[in-house]
Amino acid sequence: MNAYISQFWWLKLPDNNHILQFYPDDDVLIRYLQEFIYPGLAGDDSCVIIANPAHIMMLDKRLVSKGIDLNKVRQKGRYITADARETLNKFMRNHMPDRKLFSKTITALLDRV
Repeated sequence: MNAYISQFWWLKLPDNNHILQFYPDDDVLIRYLQEFIYPGLAGDDSCVIIANPAHIMMLDKRLVSKGIDLNKVRQKGRYITADARETLNKFMRNHMPDRKLFSKTITALLDRV
């Protein structure tokens, strides 16, 4: 099976859908994320990434290599990154997400963009 099927296939999905993406290694994950995020950041869209610090660093490098000025988009509040573990700790209780805490946590992130 080709792990890299088609660029931007997810852009053809209707709004408000969820995507579950399996990936064989970190490079494939970061390539998919970069392809998804780059067009928005190159335009006027905003993006929130919740990931582990290593993945955020890898993604940042790919975006910079494509010409995205991360300082500029961050200052404008168009590119928000959050540590996955820290974010999960804000709303997970007894190994389950707490609905109110989840809403509060994610709303706070989305309000920033």
